[in-house]
Amino acid sequence: MLSTASGMALSILVGGYAAHSTPGIVAAAILWGYAYGLISSLGPAAAAVGLNSVVAFVIADAFSGSSMSAVPLQALLVLAGGVEQTLLLVILWPTRRYSAERHALGEAYGTLARFAFDTSSADVAAPHPAAIASARQTLADPAPFARRGDIAVFQALLDEAERMRASLAALATDRYRYEHRNEKQRAALVRQTGNALAPLLETISTALHEARAPVATDAEWTKAELAANALDALPGAIGKHARAQAHALLGQARTVFRIASTPARVRASLHAARRRPLAPPIAQTWIALRASLGVDSPFGRHALRLAIALGSAMLLARLGPIHRGYWVPMTVALVLRPDFRTTFTRGFSRIVGTLLGAIVATAIVATLHPSVHLDAGLAVLFAALGYFVFGINYAAYSVTVTAYVVFLLALANSVPEHDAVLERSIATLTGAALAAIVYLAWPTWESGRARIALAEQLEAYRAYALAILATYVDAVLPNRKQLNALQSAAWQSRVKAEASVDAMIAEPGRTHRILPRVALGVLAAEQRIGVALLALNAHAESAAHVARPALQPFIEAVDVAWTRCIALLRERSAASTPPLRERYLSLEKSLGETDDQDAQVLLAETDLLVDGLNTVQELLAVPRSRT
Repeated sequence: MLSTASGMALSILVGGYAAHSTPGIVAAAILWGYAYGLISSLGPAAAAVGLNSVVAFVIADAFSGSSMSAVPLQALLVLAGGVEQTLLLVILWPTRRYSAERHALGEAYGTLARFAFDTSSADVAAPHPAAIASARQTLADPAPFARRGDIAVFQALLDEAERMRASLAALATDRYRYEHRNEKQRAALVRQTGNALAPLLETISTALHEARAPVATDAEWTKAELAANALDALPGAIGKHARAQAHALLGQARTVFRIASTPARVRASLHAARRRPLAPPIAQTWIALRASLGVDSPFGRHALRLAIALGSAMLLARLGPIHRGYWVPMTVALVLRPDFRTTFTRGFSRIVGTLLGAIVATAIVATLHPSVHLDAGLAVLFAALGYFVFGINYAAYSVTVTAYVVFLLALANSVPEHDAVLERSIATLTGAALAAIVYLAWPTWESGRARIALAEQLEAYRAYALAILATYVDAVLPNRKQLNALQSAAWQSRVKAEASVDAMIAEPGRTHRILPRVALGVLAAEQRIGVALLALNAHAESAAHVARPALQPFIEAVDVAWTRCIALLRERSAASTPPLRERYLSLEKSLGETDDQDAQVLLAETDLLVDGLNTVQELLAVPRSRT
């Protein structure tokens, strides 16, 4: 918030001085548009700072007045307003009781509960990482004045959620292996365990959302315990693995209930409650910006496109016939996005919302003939409604903003209501059309980024897999800090890859550099790989009692195959790989000759790993076609 206030104050300062010269304001608009597009590469928070700064810049031009001496005062007032809002937020924190942290963790446990309920799928899957990744991001930026004990409790709940996700994925793998062997009764026992644990997870989720201690009935606990105990009769390595995961889940559920019931009495460790920086390191920020400077980067192209569009819109606002033409560049800044779908959906939503807002404002004026006091009340009302619908629907938000601006201008006696309605409608249509034209003239299609996102997901999974498999080679306990960091990176890469593929599918088919069915197939194969890695990670500590040098050649072959898949996605030449299935069969023979009790678990998960990698290679080896 302070960064946004500072950026807006600087924009008011620059826009206010540049507004007295048409070439100056156009040049400044080009610079501001380029900067906004470029810093969007740093993430949503940086993009929000950039967007608000551009909006402030446009408003500074529109309301610059005749005196340049007033510009510093205007900038100071904007900065003071931002500081005031920040202070109000800080004052309200003690009354919110960590609602953001609780809701994020509640969503994470809700995801686990839904997955535990839905264990009858024919394929193998894992709970989606998005909710846990979101909770991790929320806890990484805690309330500045939060009590350390509460932050430690939330971190402990997140740690347990990650452990339960791994255990649920491992249990799903056991169920899948039983079904693959056509052992339906044993698969049903595993499924029954997940269904019995689901109500407990749902209770935790509901309690976190409602800021209270979780309470489960004795019948729910008994049902979960009986389901876990029923797995004790399962023979063999799969049965042993399923029993271990079921009882681990039961113990983890008890732990979560204890943690969530006594947040005030849990002592925070310095590690769990350490303060994290609010901004990324300068070196990391500079590396990200430098990587986005070229036109080969989607953000680099977006920055140039936004600079041209904003400069053109500002010139049109200055020289065009619209009285309050600043709505044209503002619409361009709000609508134009790096991707096709967001640009055109936001553009359409803004046009529809503006026209509906104009109709609503016109109807109110025609019916009520508002006075100055009523104009003020209506402006406040529509501003409040805008806050309510902002996160729900952009078109509805545009309705409220249009009505708010109409009554705000009428309150200032600068523009009558009917004139403001007409001018805003024409300016919005003009700005949205300009944004669409600029995007179509130099588009950034998502298909190229989708290939990169899929490749980055494979790279993250490769690093995660090599670190896990290395713990099975030597009799050394896994480095939990390293594995947690690699696991988090893998989750984030999967979320980005899925979003990129979704955006690509919404684009015209002629633009696709990878067939949608191939991209979806790669995503499905990567999900199977992720399940295998989760199961291997969950079992790593108990399997670290013996060295397995026979595993090393298999890991090397897997690494080569993984590198080839990444090269194919990045459209580079790729060397041939050794047949993974043959290497797996050799590993199976070698481990079968030992008395390693964990060999069957290791072989089952590496079998899933080989299947996923072979699927990716086969999908990417198919010649690309536009049909």
